[in-house]
Amino acid sequence: MKKRVFRRFRYRSCDAMACFLEEMAGKGWGFSGWRWGMVFEREAPAAACYDVEVFPKGSEMDLRPSEAAQEFAEYCREAGWELIDSRKKFCVFRRIKEDAVPIVTPAERFQNVKSAEVREYLTRFFSQFFLTALLWGQFLTSSFLNWIFDDFMVFMMFVYLVAFIGTLAEGLALLGWLRRMKGELENGGNPFYGCKGKCRKAKYRWDVFAEGQFIFLIVLTLAAVYQAVRNGRFVVILVLAAALLIIGGASILVSVLRPSREEHWAIQLGSAFLFPISVIILCLAVIAPDEARGAGSGGWPEVPLVQTDYKEITGKIFDIRREQGQSVMGSVNNSMVVYETNAGDTDTISYTVYTSNYDWVLDRIWGRQTGKAEGAEDVSASWDAEIALRSTSPVTTYTVRYHGQILVMWVTPDALDQTQIRTVREKLALP
Repeated sequence: MKKRVFRRFRYRSCDAMACFLEEMAGKGWGFSGWRWGMVFEREAPAAACYDVEVFPKGSEMDLRPSEAAQEFAEYCREAGWELIDSRKKFCVFRRIKEDAVPIVTPAERFQNVKSAEVREYLTRFFSQFFLTALLWGQFLTSSFLNWIFDDFMVFMMFVYLVAFIGTLAEGLALLGWLRRMKGELENGGNPFYGCKGKCRKAKYRWDVFAEGQFIFLIVLTLAAVYQAVRNGRFVVILVLAAALLIIGGASILVSVLRPSREEHWAIQLGSAFLFPISVIILCLAVIAPDEARGAGSGGWPEVPLVQTDYKEITGKIFDIRREQGQSVMGSVNNSMVVYETNAGDTDTISYTVYTSNYDWVLDRIWGRQTGKAEGAEDVSASWDAEIALRSTSPVTTYTVRYHGQILVMWVTPDALDQTQIRTVREKLALP
């Protein structure tokens, strides 16, 4: 009879893990190894003694004992300890001799735990720092106009920032922990790695740090599902579900098969290429037919303003596009209308209305929209606005600011007269 326990331990909790295995042995469950969780086999209750060591030559890619770990196990067997299993840098030993001697000295053990914890933390820190810097850098530069009016992107940036701050706090806590352990060691003590007795609250704090990345992914996934449902994009939910199934299935398969370190690396690299390709194929298979059905319907989205609202034009509509976005920071409405005239030419207008109660948002939008408008003409009086600029290169573009709103509009081929401007303001519900 077998039993699986899904419990995670950090390297700094190797003694707590040994205590857990001894408790399970006392209940009649002997640890047999890792295979999609911690596997225990039914046996007679016994007062077994376990030792969990952090093997410095181990790797995060190790899912089973490596050659170096097996050589280390032979040495430990002579010392009275039998290797049960190993995973990553963890090596689990069971005492087989009453006079067994410690596998490593307290100083060596501290160095092994310290090295593994610091390396694992730095790997996580730099990857999270890179992603956070990349996301915020893109937000503050090229993607500000789109992301600031997208609830999901605003939420994701907030979560990324909070997660990164949490990682910094974890690093400070790790430094404090290392100092305490080192001090205890220098005073002649033998540090206990883990939490027991009165340090349960500290254990829960470490659990939050340890599981933070999973909480982070769950929160983002739920936010993406909420955004997809709100926008009616159920295909996004399908893609997310497929991604979770692929990732979860692959993780379980790898955990059960336990490939070697080299094979595990190959699987990781292969997944890095195959997973994006699978998602792209799924998107093309599901989204492309939907777009084809939408294109064949012959209907155009409703827009508040077309050319015929403010001038006479012959021909027919060639294309209409509309995009909307809304977040806690405000809203954006973008429309483009293309007419194909009887003479074979095209007449195009494109207009975007930004609305926000936050001046700093509008200030940044205004700066980005007018940054390249050198030599623009001030037409504030014509628009009755706080400030309005008109530039004519390469097309006639109006950038108009009212209290709480900014309009960016470009038209072809001619500029707007006073009557047309009045019509535009009425149609777009501008002040």
